[in-house]
Amino acid sequence: ALNALVNTKKVTVNGYEVVDNNTDPTNDLMVDGNINSTFMTQVIADGGAIVAMPNGSGVFAYIGSVAGNYSASCKVTIQNFKGLTLNDMPATMKTTATVDTTVPTALNAIQASGTSTGATALSDTYGYALDFAFRTNASGSKLQLQTTPEQRVYSDGTSEVTQGSGSNMTFKSLMNNAGTAVLTDDQVKNLMGAIRVAFVNPDNGTIYGIAAMTTFTNTADGIKGDLVLMDRTVDEKGVLSLTPKTGTDAANDDIMELPQNTPTKLTAIVWLDGDKVDNGDVANAAQSITGSMNLQFSSSVKLQPMQNTAMKNGSVEPATTTTPASP
Repeated sequence: ALNALVNTKKVTVNGYEVVDNNTDPTNDLMVDGNINSTFMTQVIADGGAIVAMPNGSGVFAYIGSVAGNYSASCKVTIQNFKGLTLNDMPATMKTTATVDTTVPTALNAIQASGTSTGATALSDTYGYALDFAFRTNASGSKLQLQTTPEQRVYSDGTSEVTQGSGSNMTFKSLMNNAGTAVLTDDQVKNLMGAIRVAFVNPDNGTIYGIAAMTTFTNTADGIKGDLVLMDRTVDEKGVLSLTPKTGTDAANDDIMELPQNTPTKLTAIVWLDGDKVDNGDVANAAQSITGSMNLQFSSSVKLQPMQNTAMKNGSVEPATTTTPASP
């Protein structure tokens, strides 16, 4: 089974053959059951052990033949093999396969159906980013994700102009030529459940929080899901896992600190988590669903807007009023 990865009968170590493949013993790593006396001299001259995997030596070499030769460095320890003992010896494994340019050329030539010649063929972009800037004159304030719809200026206001929509997404399946939805409601919900919204510092990449949707409602506009901040973990393989906040932390909607009177940048990155979807969640179509996202933010500190009764009661159009600065 290991020969499929690396066939030791094919590899060389610092130019020495691991097994006797010819009648010239000077090229053999082992001579009469012992390590070739010139082997270590060559290892020292090369700065460490070099294991070369040529054509036909296994999967590693085959990958090199289609993707380009590559190498990996490490350190090895040998405990008394044929009288040889080494500690933390530098070692390099590399492929020396003949690179077949046919495969990468064919891959680079692939382009999406309907695109013009020279268009970008393949892309790993499955999301987008939105840039925000916030500033408040309140001290000790934290920016929060407002999930439920709230008035943006007056908490007890009735104006539709200043009524926020909360933080949510709404999607619906597109229809095929026969007038049938290309995705079922359950498939749409599965896709929505894999959408992530990360709030990050655009300057240093710090992740302040990640929001997702766990509950869904059928509406006249499509399936609506509320965006809520989640607890997150990342395992040793880099797989992101999100779980609903629990206990006293369940009500924590804080995203980041808002320094007083200081413009603060925030980027919302929206993407589809590929670890959470498979082919059963998508349709065989260029586009499966269409929808929209709304984000509403709030402050942990109760802000004091200016007094404007007309705006509060919705009797003034937005173009004739000045909205006070607030998150």
